Amino acid sequence: MSIKKHPLDDPTQQQIIKELQARVEEERAKLIAALQQPRPTLNLQPGPCGRLQIAPIFCWRCHALVKAVRGYITYRAFVALAEVSDTRTLAAFIVELRKRDPKLSPVSHRYIKTVQGRYFAAECPECHALFGDFFMTAEFFTAQTTCEFPSCGCETPELQCRKFEYHGLTLNLGRDEIQTIRDQGGSP
Repeated sequence: MSIKKHPLDDPTQQQIIKELQARVEEERAKLIAALQQPRPTLNLQPGPCGRLQIAPIFCWRCHALVKAVRGYITYRAFVALAEVSDTRTLAAFIVELRKRDPKLSPVSHRYIKTVQGRYFAAECPECHALFGDFFMTAEFFTAQTTCEFPSCGCETPELQCRKFEYHGLTLNLGRDEIQTIRDQGGSP
């Protein structure tokens, strides 16, 4: 036995279109509301965002033992000095630290012949030789530092060593820095 439907029970084409338009508007409103919500990127709060890293090294030019600013560690990632966005804050912080320790390397924007441009770098406080990004981050950095790797017991002296100095640091992070932190697997 078959039950016959009444033709008026089936929706009209206009009703179908109206229902689909209502669904589209509802989904559009949800999407707009989701886009207006703050994105849960890095949970950056006021206060220290990382630890400034200072490495005891021998200057490549004058061979003086100095304390070179390399960059900072944050969210389990290392950000090299050349990648710092908030250079004014960092430079002012270094000026204050140097008042107590003149062996600490000054930092500034310097012209680099090899890259034919300027970037933020440290220099020797004795002879003003540049400690460029390559010098401070390449594999041979461990040969320049005084951590005595591999006998120092540190697993990753190119990133973190117990012979380095660390100072709490608050910076405004730029997009490139945040991407560097993400690329290294850092998360809040």
